[in-house]
Amino acid sequence: MGFSGAAVIDSLFTEVGLTSYAYWFTGFSAMSEVAGFEHLLGIADTMQAFTS
Repeated sequence: MGFSGAAVIDSLFTEVGLTSYAYWFTGFSAMSEVAGFEHLLGIADTMQAFTS
């Protein structure tokens, strides 16, 4: 059974200090929505974040 639905990136991600979200959602072809991109400050690498 795969993932189906939405992902929410909340304000806690701002505090972590991530610089990459490459491959985060790879293979999640049934994902219908991602919300909260405004919390991904300082991200430099988005390579294939949504490859399915």
